[in-house]
Amino acid sequence: MRTSAMRRGHGWLAGAVTAGLLATAGAAPAVASEATTAAVAGSPERVILNPTADPTTSQTVTWRSVGVSADLTAVVELRHPDGRVEKVLASPTKDMTLPGGPAVTFSATLTGLAPSTGYAYRPISGERAGEWNSFTTAADSDEPFTFTWYADGQNDLTEKWTPIVELTSRAFPNSELTLQSGDLIDRSVENEWEEWFTITGGERQTENWLPAIGNHEYSQDPAADFWDAGFTVPDNGPRVPADASEKDRPYLEIITEHFRNQVYYSDYQGVRFVQLNSHTVGQNAVQNEQGVTLPALSTAEWRSLYFGVQAEWLDRVLAEEDGNWTVVTYHHPAYSVSAGRDNAEVRANWVPVIKKHDVDLVLSGHDHTYARGYLDSDRTDDPGVTDGPVFVVSNSGPKYYNLAPVDDNVWVNNGATQVVRHAQTSITSGLRVTPDSISYEAIVAQKGGSPTTGLELGETIDSFTVSRHADGSKSVTEGIERRVATGLADGAAEPVDGDIVVEAVVPDREIEPGALTLTIAGEGEVVSLGEARDGGDRWSFGADLPTLSVTDTRYEAAGWSVTGGAGDLTGTGGRLSAGYLGWNPLVLNGATADGGPNVPGLLNGGEGLAGSHRLAVADDHSRWGTTDLSADLVLDVPASTRQGSYRGAVHVSLFPVD
Repeated sequence: MRTSAMRRGHGWLAGAVTAGLLATAGAAPAVASEATTAAVAGSPERVILNPTADPTTSQTVTWRSVGVSADLTAVVELRHPDGRVEKVLASPTKDMTLPGGPAVTFSATLTGLAPSTGYAYRPISGERAGEWNSFTTAADSDEPFTFTWYADGQNDLTEKWTPIVELTSRAFPNSELTLQSGDLIDRSVENEWEEWFTITGGERQTENWLPAIGNHEYSQDPAADFWDAGFTVPDNGPRVPADASEKDRPYLEIITEHFRNQVYYSDYQGVRFVQLNSHTVGQNAVQNEQGVTLPALSTAEWRSLYFGVQAEWLDRVLAEEDGNWTVVTYHHPAYSVSAGRDNAEVRANWVPVIKKHDVDLVLSGHDHTYARGYLDSDRTDDPGVTDGPVFVVSNSGPKYYNLAPVDDNVWVNNGATQVVRHAQTSITSGLRVTPDSISYEAIVAQKGGSPTTGLELGETIDSFTVSRHADGSKSVTEGIERRVATGLADGAAEPVDGDIVVEAVVPDREIEPGALTLTIAGEGEVVSLGEARDGGDRWSFGADLPTLSVTDTRYEAAGWSVTGGAGDLTGTGGRLSAGYLGWNPLVLNGATADGGPNVPGLLNGGEGLAGSHRLAVADDHSRWGTTDLSADLVLDVPASTRQGSYRGAVHVSLFPVD
């Protein structure tokens, strides 16, 4: 879930705790932000989460450090819900030489995780530690979730793509993963990738990013080195088919090796996400990349192998899939939208496989225009209803091209229909997935000089619903039942001819609507941390935080978040760092909120409550009513602490999620 859209709101409170027989210890070490650590040679930077094939029980963390060598020991510290900190060894995955010196990318896959569970982690390169971030593993069932999709970002990232990303974060605050279908940057050089990582900071460290490679990832970077330095995706892409001919086998070996870390799939709560590489890299470039020389093939022969081996793999991956939905993403659209473009090999090789397996969504970019439609063969007898794959070509960046003529374009000339088409408009999309439906909403994120829409930023420019029925059949209908963009104000739907009029009488509420409040049981009372327990090297204390009640009666809201921290404890023996105080969050009853990760104190491998930490969070589906929260407070201080009685304050804040 995204955290960048949260802001401080109602309900600040402070509680006090007291402990006897303790004394001061050293101050808690400050945790530097990524921007700070990046300025220190060797510190982890460009931290990102990429999924494994099964993100219910595993997760991959990738980062790089500048000014180090590949033999540096790098690890990820993983904090489990019980406070235990595990060190996972990382491996170097890319070694580059930059103007500022050598740069090494490290990657570690965290395994043995529990589904639907929150963890905290930080990467460490040698003695340089990055900041703590958190993530939640996917559920091992088909629980509903929201994800977002960008097409091209590409150019003018800092100035023009930044507001698009910020709007997306506000509009879809409950997003659990993000797709981006190629051309993340323009020329694939260091400064542009620095822009991309800066803009996506705060989200790429806490939710999964599933990128598909585009043609601009190769611009001025023929081996896509920066791509490999930025991402670590599942290693489950194409392999040389067992029945490949002896003539084709050596070529397929270098092609499939080139696709490693580019072509892959990942399963997430009932959805199989598949990413392909639609940009043809020539034989010479692939051979130079791998130090191999083979007899030259014709361009047609090479491209046939290049697209064909992906089609064979796609056919197998879709045949093996047993979830509810499939989403296939690649950069160059099978049905081009812009004038003068046509990717015939994509259409010839992949669309038959997509049609065969009735893929639900096919998402592409590249054309810097927008269109959504279907294959004519999937039209049903019901007007406006289809039953096959939905093809969407989008543009999420500030570059704009012209539309092909409405009556003479790749769609109409190849048995497909455009339902919606737009130009001079930047669009970002959010999708809500349930076991029975996918709700798609595209909103206006930016406009060029002559946009084809008069809609304002944040308004819905396209929407549809893919539904799975009890008999196994599927239908695609226009519109959605409720907005996916829950972080934006909703608008009333316009009535249409043929609507059935229904009526309902809403009674007065027994509670005051429209409020978000936080109350504390026994507010103002001092919470004793109990008697000291002698642990040999430490004194240990424990108590329950008073019950905190969050009441949400707002008519429309994206959710809420409760965070907290503590100040140092002071007393007759001096000062005791808040870093020694930790907690284990508890959701007692009420809404189905999610408790925050456990926060161990300094003596238990954590940073303690000296900083701000999440106690609980609720989304738009679980926020309503009253939710009671608490936490087990744990205080461990060194045995050398001076005798005395200490008192401090735990501060808790309630944030509405916009």
